[in-house]
This record gives sequence, C-alpha cells and structure tokens, in this order.
Amino acid sequence: MNINNSFRVAWRALSANKMRAFLTMLRIIIGVSSVITLVSIGAGLKDTITSQLNSFGSGQIYVFAGDATSSAGPSGSFGLTQLSFSDVDYLKQRLTNFNGVVPLNQNAGLVERQDKKLKSTMVYSTSYDYNLIVGEKITNGQFFNRAQQQTGARVAIAGSTVRNELFNGSAPVGQEIKINGDKFIIIGETAERGSTLGQDQDKVVYVPYTALKGRGVNYPGMLIIQGKGPDEMFQLAEQTKRVMLQKYPSGDFTVMTQDETLKMVDTILGAISSALVGIAGISLLVGGIGISNIMLVSVTERTREIGLRKALGARPKDILWQFLIEAILLTVIGGLIGVAMGIGGGMLIHLALPSLSPSVSVSTVALAAGFSAVVGVIFGVVPAQRAAKLDPIEALRYE
Repeated sequence: MNINNSFRVAWRALSANKMRAFLTMLRIIIGVSSVITLVSIGAGLKDTITSQLNSFGSGQIYVFAGDATSSAGPSGSFGLTQLSFSDVDYLKQRLTNFNGVVPLNQNAGLVERQDKKLKSTMVYSTSYDYNLIVGEKITNGQFFNRAQQQTGARVAIAGSTVRNELFNGSAPVGQEIKINGDKFIIIGETAERGSTLGQDQDKVVYVPYTALKGRGVNYPGMLIIQGKGPDEMFQLAEQTKRVMLQKYPSGDFTVMTQDETLKMVDTILGAISSALVGIAGISLLVGGIGISNIMLVSVTERTREIGLRKALGARPKDILWQFLIEAILLTVIGGLIGVAMGIGGGMLIHLALPSLSPSVSVSTVALAAGFSAVVGVIFGVVPAQRAAKLDPIEALRYE
C-alpha cells in the first residue's frame, strides 16, 4: 500500500464534496475550540486570582465567618454568622510570632464630589495598619493613623480612578468627597493597580472602620493576620484556630493560609474546568458519530469504485486504510482549525477583559489535536471495515 497515494486519493474524495466535508468537520472544530478556550480561560483565571491574592503580600492568614469545610458553606447556617471588630484585639493579645492583625470589610458605595458621581465604588473599611500589613502603596499623602481610627475621623484614601473621575486627574489630597452621603476628607492616594477580571482595582476608597460604624459596617468580612515568616505559617494558623475556638466554641469560622486559599481556588476552578471540558468533549463524540455516518454514506456512494479497485488488485486492507485515512483527515483538519479558533477565542476574551490572560499550553493543544485524531480512528473503523469486506463482483454490479 502506498501511503502517499492513499492520502492523495483521500484528499481528492474530500475535495469533491467540500461542503459536506466542512459540515462534518464543524462538530470537531466546535469541540476542539471549546476545549482549548475553556482550558486556557481556566488557566488564565487561576493565574489572575493567584496574582490578586499575592498582591495582598506574602505570609498571610485569612479568618472569615462560616465553616468552609461544612455543607452549609462559608456563610454558615447556625452559630457564628459574622466576625467582630473586637476579634482583632482578642487575637493580638493571644497570638505569638505574628506581625499584625487587621480587619477588612468591603462594600460597593456611591462616592461623589459636587455634581460628579462615581457609582459602585469599592469602599474598604479597615484599621490604621492595613497598608503596613498588606503593603498598599501610597503615592501622595498618607494612610490614616491610629488616632484617626480611634476617633472615627472622616478621612479617606482614594484610588486613581476616583482622582481621574472626580478631580479630572488633579491631586485630590485635602479635598472633600461624600461616601454614601457622608463627608470625608481625602488624605492620601494609592498607586495604580489596573483591573482584575474586568473590575477596576483603582475605583476604591479606604476609610477607618470606626468612621462607618452604625452606617452599614458593623462587623468585618475577614481578618488578615501577617506572619513573621513562611516557615511559621502552619503553626500560626493552628494557634489561630485554637484561640478562635476559645471565643467561638461552635467552630463556625474558617482559618486559611495563603497556600490553602490558592489550593481551594485551584480545586474549585479545576472542578469547573473539568465539567466544562466534559461538556465540550461530548461535542467531539457527536462529531465522531457524524463522521462515521458520512463515511458510511461515502462507502455506499463509492461501491462501484471499491469493486473496480478490488478487481484491479487492491487488497481489503488497502481499501480499509483508504477510508480510515479519509476519516482521520477529516478529524485532524477539523482539530487543527479548532485549535486555531480556540487560541483566537482566548485572544478575543483577553481583548474584552485585559486583566484575564488565557494561557494555552503545548500539552493542551497536543491533547486536543491528538484526541480529535483518535476520534477519527475510532469512528472511521466501522465504515472502513464495511468497505474492505465488500465483494468485488457485487460491488461492480451496484447501481
């Protein structure tokens, strides 16, 4: 059997029915492109979330309400439904080998100045040492201090979007704004951070949590504990759990290190990606069934051709390979087009969400293309065997 000649014959057969070949490949194209796009988005999303968590600094432990390991989920069903700002001092008095503990609450609010309004601005309520723990960079002015926190001073630190939208890009330090109707004086600006997953990270203001007590901020959404070193994080996390259990015996809270948080994110994204890829894989299987169907039709249409080739000396395995190569060509070409479309889809998503950079690995491309070829082999075998078993005399008589 001449492989090169078989490929030429297969290519001529597919070229003779271009539209049918394209429609047959379309299912493979959709399946492969979906797999590539979904896997690349999952990888890019993981990188983005990892970068976002790392932006808080390293060596941190997060404490939030609700037992994340229970079926009730992070919010909890009974017992503790929220943390308390008093937990900050409680932990500071009982923990060892740590650098600080800060509360953090975030809510979307309305920030305005004169006739200009900035809706859905993220308002972070925290303590005076937040920027020391998290490392928020201040480019102009300063972060609020302990005295301002204790007195509930109406002061705020603004992100660059607040400056650009409400102050036309000019320095806002010393200027007055309103946050949800209350007057605040801007005393500092944060460094520009860009956007994450389409959300503007500079459309923010930081205020003392005491300034908003009784105005919607009565408890922290989470506590951030800064450890002294990566080697001591496990011990500090275990100590934090023991200390919190003394105050909340129900155990309706969660203590997680940065590494544990990243692992949880990885697990969740992995499960979602697997489910989506599985759905896309069904498209490939449906495409394989379509290929098998079309190849059976092709065998029927070319019965006389098969009989003639056998009469001229073609062996059954030559006929089998001929039709098998046609099926493989359909899936491989469709797979390669699908790979290109999948990569292109990732680029389009990046254009729409610049902060999300889909990541396509060589292994993912190879797996998708290889799987499409396997589909061609599996679903091309039956039509190819049928063609190979045709009786040449009966085939020549076929009308």
